[in-house]
Amino acid sequence: MTDLGGIPTFDCHGDQTTVGVRWTKWRRAFELFIAGKGVKDAAQKKALLLHCGGMEMQDIFFTFTLEDPGENQTVYDVAMKKLDAHFKPQVNDAYERHLFRAMKQSQNETIDQFVTRLRQKAEFCGYGTKTDESIRDQVIEKCSSSVLRRKLLERGEDLTLEKLQAIARALEASETQAFTMENIKSEVNHVQVKGSRSCKASVTKKPSSDKRCYRCDREGHNQSSDRCPAKGKECHKCGRTGHFAKCCKSGTVNKPTKGRSRDHNQRNSHVRFVDTAGNQEDDHDDEYAFSVTEFSKQPSITVQLGGVSAEMIIDSGASCNVIDKSTWEILKNKRIQCQSQRSSKRLFSYGSQTPMNVIGTFLATISVGSKSEAEFIVVEEKLGPDVQVNTVSDSIFTEYSDVFQGLGKLKDFQLEIPIDKEVTPVAQPLRRAPFNLRSLIEKKLDELENLDVIEKASGPTPWISPVVVVPKKNDIRLCIDMRQANSAIIRERHPIPTVDEVLHVLNQSTIFSKLDIKWAFHQVELCKESRPITTFVTHKGLYRYKRLMFGISCAPEMYQRVIQQALE
Repeated sequence: MTDLGGIPTFDCHGDQTTVGVRWTKWRRAFELFIAGKGVKDAAQKKALLLHCGGMEMQDIFFTFTLEDPGENQTVYDVAMKKLDAHFKPQVNDAYERHLFRAMKQSQNETIDQFVTRLRQKAEFCGYGTKTDESIRDQVIEKCSSSVLRRKLLERGEDLTLEKLQAIARALEASETQAFTMENIKSEVNHVQVKGSRSCKASVTKKPSSDKRCYRCDREGHNQSSDRCPAKGKECHKCGRTGHFAKCCKSGTVNKPTKGRSRDHNQRNSHVRFVDTAGNQEDDHDDEYAFSVTEFSKQPSITVQLGGVSAEMIIDSGASCNVIDKSTWEILKNKRIQCQSQRSSKRLFSYGSQTPMNVIGTFLATISVGSKSEAEFIVVEEKLGPDVQVNTVSDSIFTEYSDVFQGLGKLKDFQLEIPIDKEVTPVAQPLRRAPFNLRSLIEKKLDELENLDVIEKASGPTPWISPVVVVPKKNDIRLCIDMRQANSAIIRERHPIPTVDEVLHVLNQSTIFSKLDIKWAFHQVELCKESRPITTFVTHKGLYRYKRLMFGISCAPEMYQRVIQQALE
């Protein structure tokens, strides 16, 4: 059924829980329509009513038994009365109030806009004279700003809806003005993403007076504001709270990102195609061996792209979605559903000053559990490993077999932990472990003792820390609660390099190697004077560490210093 003059037909058989509400809104729109058209004749109004209502309404209407119009009624009034009697009784006050109480302030929605939405919904809730009071209570409970909520609760019983809106307007205006004053000189810097196989779009962002929040990527507030929608929310990428997946700095994907918008895919997408004809080699890295492989196997996922099943590689360093020409031809042969176009975008592979040959772009739906739209850039170059590497021969494990046995340690070096002698030692009692874990604890203690990581404690033991057992699959992790002992350890403020500093050092590098140190802290031996503070108690007795251990507050800085000296 076509629309007449912008009035949509009425869906009589849609959501039956809201049919009464939808009818009231549709009737209001129709009466505005006929008033605007200047229709006065009652018969013409009735005809337009049934025509605009659609075939379903006509089928319902012609089942009615219509009485003759009285002196003060017209045929239009009779027809509207019959339709009201049919649709309006289906309004469920309890259900509408449930929907009303579930409403909350949306992101970037002012209190005035929220009140307007609430008032529209309250019209069908039957609150009567208590409508403003109900709206006031809903705003206090479901507003997004905790600062505003506290201000409103301070006003007590004399708070009316009108006063509430005045307080909210003043607070919103002051927050906006203060934020503008604090960030008037800020500029949005262009981010250059670095990665050996990443691409970045050469797009210069215009300076903006509103700096984006790095937790939710939206404007109008900073990361510490209570108005940030990401506050307390779980990231669908790394699983942590306090930010959205599109702002996540983690390179680890724990679960697929939901609801990824097109804007996000253009700015910070983490998926990229590789040539489906290329065969990746298996990762031959020994778990603890120093080796160079052809290239690491990146995590791949299978998605539905424009109705076509395709394998994609997750690239946390890429700033856009890229496929090569051969993959594009394969997708076209499989009749991918997309919108393609020419593009003038410039892409640069990492470390290159020459732009890649961009053929064009296309927009398609991509689904990994949930659907969203994404833009893909097609390049002429073949995607694949762009560095030449060598493979370590297995003979290295035979020739230097003694290196790959046991745990090992840094030669001719013992680390001293700085301890404040003025702090009184604390001997904590045993935390009794469950009986079903005791055999695993004994096994772990024997293992660490055989590896020369721990030793049985003898003599005076001023410091004693309890054991915390963390169950694992068919095993346990033995942790020491060092909180009391750490109060006596003097921290060493050795700087630990950031990711940005490491990437700067690696810039323009062409040869890469990988060093995986097994139980890295345990590679460093402690001097005898530093061992007593690591003493811990188990059901088998007292033990202490001979090596640097996890849980010591100064361990990261001291290990960083020691390993830097060893490598230099």
